[in-house]
Amino acid sequence: MYSEILDVSWIKDQNAEELSEKARKNGLHNIRNGWPSHQSVFKGSCEALNVMVTPEVMRALSGFGGGIAGLGGACGALCGGIAVLGYFFGESERRDFSPLKKIIDDPSLSPYEKISISNENFKKERAPYVSLVNMFKREFGSTNCADLVSEFYPDIVSRQRFYNCHNIISKTAGFVVDTAIRKINDSLQPA
Repeated sequence: MYSEILDVSWIKDQNAEELSEKARKNGLHNIRNGWPSHQSVFKGSCEALNVMVTPEVMRALSGFGGGIAGLGGACGALCGGIAVLGYFFGESERRDFSPLKKIIDDPSLSPYEKISISNENFKKERAPYVSLVNMFKREFGSTNCADLVSEFYPDIVSRQRFYNCHNIISKTAGFVVDTAIRKINDSLQPA
């Protein structure tokens, strides 16, 4: 968990709106200065949250642009945001799959019951990612790059399309920081 690798206690004293605005501005600055969508969001959000971004991490994110490898799948900005949340809240050790192993071969459970049990087992750890995806969908209507730029076909290499993507990048960086701050502040509350 993030508390093992990052000192996040400083966040409780910060203005969440100011940090989110900083992330939005950072994301926009990054895309205007040559970073693709996924790296703009990642770098901009991390900088707003005082996390050092290494060249190795930036290289690891390289394939997410243009809807993952330019194929129009999941939006690169959203992928960069998921990566930030993973940095803070992701797993650093192997997962215990024993609860799932018990249900995999249980003939008394339907496939739908198995999915429900699986989702319930991982609900808490997936919460920040689900929150970000839901904010993104509400704001933009889809998580797929191809859908987000479809209004610009056949001229997807246009100024209007790039302005659209800049808007998505900026807002997503803000959503990421909002999500991270909420989750961090919730964890810092006394039990």
